[in-house]
Amino acid sequence: MDEKLVLRSEAPPPPAGIGPSGRPSIAVLPFTVAVPGGRHTWIADGIVEDIITALAKIPNLFVASKNLSFSYRDKVDRLPDVALALGVHYVLSGSARVSGHELRLTTELVDARTGGIIWAERFDRHFGQIFAVQDEITTAVVERLKIELLQESRPPAAIENHREFDLLRNHSRHAALWDR
Repeated sequence: MDEKLVLRSEAPPPPAGIGPSGRPSIAVLPFTVAVPGGRHTWIADGIVEDIITALAKIPNLFVASKNLSFSYRDKVDRLPDVALALGVHYVLSGSARVSGHELRLTTELVDARTGGIIWAERFDRHFGQIFAVQDEITTAVVERLKIELLQESRPPAAIENHREFDLLRNHSRHAALWDR
């Protein structure tokens, strides 16, 4: 009987939302387009690239590179497998549909471990000025992702009314003297 020595890490798993880097982690997958390979794929790709670029500028957030994320275009893999391969906890995916000069874009932030949707949104825009539309959607998505992914990094609440705090503290001190 062959016995193998198996070494196991004694480190506890990172808290929910934290990737192997010790930071919140996300991959933005290429958005599907109503007509794959169609003439509007570039619009969806541009939005995804802009979202990845904007997210990469956020301190303390690990973002899978565009090259890694785009390698999953048109692949049907289980989301937990994709997240594991990319080393992330969250995945943003979406779809784009175009009718005339109208764009409908949907996005979905998913917790890859549970498969639960954390946040989803739909954007309906007229794309006469496509770069302005891409910027608007990118800003809206990134601002929401900051809220969803970086909640734990918010600074602790500060005492805004020090006078009220001092009154409460002094009241407690006087009440203690009174009880003697």
